[in-house]
Amino acid sequence: MTELKLGGCECGDIRYEFRSEPLTCYTCHCTECQKRSGSAFTTAVAIPTDKLLVTRGEVGNYNFGKGDIKLCLRCGTHLWGVADVLPECAMVRVGTLDDATWVAPVTHIWTDSALSWVELGNKLTRFPRQPENPIMLLEEWNKVHGT
Repeated sequence: MTELKLGGCECGDIRYEFRSEPLTCYTCHCTECQKRSGSAFTTAVAIPTDKLLVTRGEVGNYNFGKGDIKLCLRCGTHLWGVADVLPECAMVRVGTLDDATWVAPVTHIWTDSALSWVELGNKLTRFPRQPENPIMLLEEWNKVHGT
């Protein structure tokens, strides 16, 4: 059985859990993620939406035109996103996990928008923008993890 993963927002009002192997994990360098995170990028792990369970609190919703961001209404922590093009996947922000040591990105997306001082290295696949087909992100995970 897959190990239970736990996470939540900064203030503790929202708690969530899931039991699922990752479908993929990526680092996004788009300017929208930079703005939302207040940082150079966002790293997310994709899991099946139906495996994600909110165990405490009421999650807020922000529709950004391409999908929804789930967030804490008290502290503003962005917990996960659900893109319109891939509604069966919740893109959980790795920083909201209680323990994020078990997962690592397999690809960088929107590298054309990466800040010049960010070192991307040579190990991970890069997409200059959003992959044409979001399934490509899942395929990258399978290549690395042999699933």
